[in-house]
Amino acid sequence: MHRRLSPRYAFAPPRRARSIGVLVAGLAAGVVLFAAGSSVASTPASSTLTVPTSVGQTVSATWTGEIPPGANPTSNCSGFEAVSDQHAVTINVAPGTYDTLEATFTFTITWTDATQDEILTVVDPDGETVGSSDGGSNVERVVATNLSQGTYNALACAFAAVLPVGYEGEVEITTSVPEASLPSADAGGLAFS
Repeated sequence: MHRRLSPRYAFAPPRRARSIGVLVAGLAAGVVLFAAGSSVASTPASSTLTVPTSVGQTVSATWTGEIPPGANPTSNCSGFEAVSDQHAVTINVAPGTYDTLEATFTFTITWTDATQDEILTVVDPDGETVGSSDGGSNVERVVATNLSQGTYNALACAFAAVLPVGYEGEVEITTSVPEASLPSADAGGLAFS
């Protein structure tokens, strides 16, 4: 059985083709918006922390921000700064501090809607990635030890999010007794060349 089209609609694409066309056009517009996005700064835009010089101390700073919608299959916000919410953290370290203690740095972001999948990446003063977290929940955390003095950038970007996502960020520095290193065993006459 052949369907006969009215002359008025003879050249109109079938409904399914129009729907796919609208979907493709929407995705293309989303990619253009994603690529042309502009970076956003947190509130406040920056924090300054000094590593405590005694064991058993904790200092922290908090901020809020909004992560733009988008998609990033790399699980790392480095290279996606234009579509990331950014918070600059300046770390001050007194000379000799790490000779007597260990400092653990914990960068965390949290948000309410776990269906929006976000990424946290911490970048050092030289632009190298300290760590990146993309765990698929509404909490992302990057932990590092004995960071050098300088300004670090906490980047929050979307892994897969269709809406802007408000979040809370925190960096915490906790000092502790450094782990004792194991003494070397006697080589017993063995040598490697």
